[in-house]
Amino acid sequence: APGPVAFAAAKPLAPMTPEALAAAQARTVSLLESLAAKEERVEWPVLSNSERRRSGQRGMTRALLFGVKAFFEQHGALDKTMQDIVNERGFQFSACELTKSTGLSLTETLVREAYREAGEGEGIEELVGEATCFFSYSLTGTKLRDLLAAIERVLAKLEAADGKRRYVWVDIMCVS
Repeated sequence: APGPVAFAAAKPLAPMTPEALAAAQARTVSLLESLAAKEERVEWPVLSNSERRRSGQRGMTRALLFGVKAFFEQHGALDKTMQDIVNERGFQFSACELTKSTGLSLTETLVREAYREAGEGEGIEELVGEATCFFSYSLTGTKLRDLLAAIERVLAKLEAADGKRRYVWVDIMCVS
């Protein structure tokens, strides 16, 4: 598992091509499936605060969000409320269950899994990077499907306006 990692300042990246977007989406689904299959449950986070990815470095691209959507759609969970996506008892794909092996945020856990699979986390900027925007929602009144659609609409519009890739910070996936 990787130790402390130095992160370079975020550079404005162009939006991903449709092919790159599809590949990153598939990678996200694969990473989430790998996390869901883990049985280990830690009592404390596997990294100290000083070793962790700063909160601002946990922003998610549209590609990651498309992968999240595909993953939860495969598991019939797009109509769950955000509260249930966080920690519904008995829901094996909740954010808490997906991160049980690390005790970290979902984005940090995905980065660790990418490093484990690829050795150096190659291409992780296609999924996670310096947050450029923040999205808020109601925990009990918002369905995952609606949240992801709203984020997609906003990010697509922003990226089309200036040609720069966005990384959105959504607490359910970015906070530990």
